[in-house]
Amino acid sequence: MCLASACNKNSSEAYESEIDMGNCAVTSFSLLKDDSVLTSLDSVFFSIDLINARIYNADSLPVGTKTSKLLVNIGTDNATAIDLTFKIPGTTRDTTISYLDSPKDSINFADGPVTLFIRAADNTQTRTYSIAVNVHKSAPDTLCWSDAAVGSLYTSVNMPFTPVAQNTTEIPGTSRVVSAAINADGVAIYEERDLADGRLTGAGSLNTLPAAAVMNSFTAIDATTFAILAAGKLFLAENINSTADLESASWTDTGERFDYIYGVTDGMLLGARHDNDGWKHVSHPAAQETPVPSGFPVSGTSRMLSYETKWSATPMSIIVGGRTADGSYTGDAWAHDGVKWGQLSTLPLPAAEGYAVVPYNTPRVNKKNWTVTERSALLAMGSRGLDEGNINASTTVYISYDWGITWSKADLYLQFPESMKPFYGAMGFTGVSTLSIDESEIEKDSWHPTSVRPLPVWCRLATQAPLSRVTTPIDEWECPYIYLFGGADANGNQLTTIWRGVIARYTFRPLY
Repeated sequence: MCLASACNKNSSEAYESEIDMGNCAVTSFSLLKDDSVLTSLDSVFFSIDLINARIYNADSLPVGTKTSKLLVNIGTDNATAIDLTFKIPGTTRDTTISYLDSPKDSINFADGPVTLFIRAADNTQTRTYSIAVNVHKSAPDTLCWSDAAVGSLYTSVNMPFTPVAQNTTEIPGTSRVVSAAINADGVAIYEERDLADGRLTGAGSLNTLPAAAVMNSFTAIDATTFAILAAGKLFLAENINSTADLESASWTDTGERFDYIYGVTDGMLLGARHDNDGWKHVSHPAAQETPVPSGFPVSGTSRMLSYETKWSATPMSIIVGGRTADGSYTGDAWAHDGVKWGQLSTLPLPAAEGYAVVPYNTPRVNKKNWTVTERSALLAMGSRGLDEGNINASTTVYISYDWGITWSKADLYLQFPESMKPFYGAMGFTGVSTLSIDESEIEKDSWHPTSVRPLPVWCRLATQAPLSRVTTPIDEWECPYIYLFGGADANGNQLTTIWRGVIARYTFRPLY
């Protein structure tokens, strides 16, 4: 059951109009149980908009639901006439039945709204309502993917740009990301985007990088400090007041040695270094160095995600997958609590490198009453590992509901469309956009939707107790998107595509 929004009147106007309606007000409306049409059909919630004389289910029924023969239950206050007018199935002719005389007659909602006529007990007041039984035209909980176009990254340069190495890093404390890449000629560029809408907000050249800079180590430590590795050393560019400062940034050798960067947690850069006596965990600012334990990845990990749980007094940061010191693949998740690393996973991912991991809410279906609640999860997608002895890339999506402790293959509705080619090493992020009622489409601006997988069950979002009267409408709401930047194809060629995904339901206007 859900709240709904449909009326643009203020509360005083609604109150006055309701008094004037007298006994013509519809006090309740529902469909009668019919499992041959849909399980728990009688629990579908209908909103009653008394101001605009509309009755409708704001959360539509599943794709393909048959609505040509439905029984209804209508509540009024002592009405002397309750008549329903609708199209005769298979014709263009209307018919009218009296609900008071024939409450068990079926109604055809498949051919457009039904007209409900009510005459009050005093036989002078009348009101005509429109009743709609809405049915989804697409599966609402399918994760739909779209891309801007091949070549959507690095379009700021006036020439074809084919990167040989790249990385996308999130600027902590903002919704912005910076993609940096270098081509075979040594030309290095960057582009900045805002994940609130995915738009390009800045671009330029990286003219002052240290020699032999490792582009896939490019990382923002905070809003004004960037890091990069070169020849096993850590270089910093500080006092970057805007990304435009990156063009002429002064990169300073910190004197600290790094061979790999995992990411940033609470302002601290975490990485690994290979010495004569093996691999060690290192950090900046420098802290106590510790040996890398057996099975810990030293390259090819996902980007680091930070989160808080009720089981930890401090924020946790997580990485998954990668390659260990002996070159083998791993699917384990490891977490850092601000002081030390620990293995997190008990049921790991398939052993592979280059996972893109993003936090995202997913629907949780109660199949007894078809209600859905949001369930927080981690999604891992795109990777490269051994498949029957061969090194192959994959598009399989995996999910964890316990922050990386256990992983399983995600349901079909969360998998990529078949048109998606295998990839690995993409950087995944979650961005929150503000949608309005005029923009609530999967296709927006230059983003083009791909084909989607069908969802086999009906889901509707259960949030609060039901109300029969509409409340103040929601004209704007937050919609979470998944962004995948770059990566490489199965042959290791760098990709310049940005993919964007969203569960279709989140693009619909909320019902509460």
